[in-house]
Amino acid sequence: MKKNDCKIRLLKKDSIEEQILVFNATFQDGRQYDEIRSKWELKHYCNPLGESLVFGAYVGDKLVGVKCYYPAEYICQSQRFSILVSCDSAVLPQYQGNGIWNTLIKYAIDYIYKKTNYKTIISFPKPDTTYQGFKKMGWITINQMNNYIYINNSSNFSKILSKSVFLNAISFLFDLQKISVNLFDRLAKNYTVQECNPMDLLWAYDENSMHIHINENTLQWKIQLQDLKSIAVYQNNKIIATCLYSIRPFSRQQILKIYHIASTGVQNMDISILAKIITYLSKEYPECAYIRTWVAKESRMNKIYKKLLFLQFVQTNPFVINCKEDCEFPNVWDVSMFDLDY
Repeated sequence: MKKNDCKIRLLKKDSIEEQILVFNATFQDGRQYDEIRSKWELKHYCNPLGESLVFGAYVGDKLVGVKCYYPAEYICQSQRFSILVSCDSAVLPQYQGNGIWNTLIKYAIDYIYKKTNYKTIISFPKPDTTYQGFKKMGWITINQMNNYIYINNSSNFSKILSKSVFLNAISFLFDLQKISVNLFDRLAKNYTVQECNPMDLLWAYDENSMHIHINENTLQWKIQLQDLKSIAVYQNNKIIATCLYSIRPFSRQQILKIYHIASTGVQNMDISILAKIITYLSKEYPECAYIRTWVAKESRMNKIYKKLLFLQFVQTNPFVINCKEDCEFPNVWDVSMFDLDY
């Protein structure tokens, strides 16, 4: 296939069926078509901040690739920034290796900066694949996210690995993690955990850092999009911390993802509060193979997760940014899985 054979267009909602077929044929993640369509429409055409920019790559009359950007708001020192989040790339397997992904990205960036008011695009690319492509195009790495897991069910966790040689090691780690969490949980006798209304969630941030701007509409959209649940930690009938999480399928098992944890003050999250949250989630969802979260490398939460003996992946997850030349943008970000797992 010649490079000139590929033509890029900005797609409208009337091509949603084609968009989904390309995405589904590329990834084949096992979900039912109706579920994929519902989430795709919600994500790209029901965002309270506006519809996504969805670009399509055509070879002749055939849609062979898509690349999406959805609008988001971030805030720093009371100043709001309208940005686009790069997401949902797909190129049909039989057309991969022909530079279509690169062509889509370059066309989209040129279109966005010339024909819209957006000056900034962020992305959370896969570290072992698309990240290298973004770097070659000049995107700047703003942060790296550490990836932690807590073995919640050693039997189901071993099924994900499918290697019996690890069983003894898994059981040993499982026991150590449980002991550590239970130890710090017992120090939090005056804390209780229960489900809460998402509107009761606390969003405590450092005003000097860049963070996603949450309002009722955006929060409701995110919760529906990511199937999020919420719990709160109480002390003397007062909420002192909240947690957003979701149960997700993975490798024929279920896992639990922690998306965001917030306390009444940025520096108030202590290890016993997190241990209380982990204990609650572990008891409520014993079938989940593991509990997973991502934490910015500069976050003080890293020390807490390590004290609870969460396993840290060697590979980190990058957060990259592309700015228009005349754009001045804060480079101190407070990000969590609430931002990443879109």
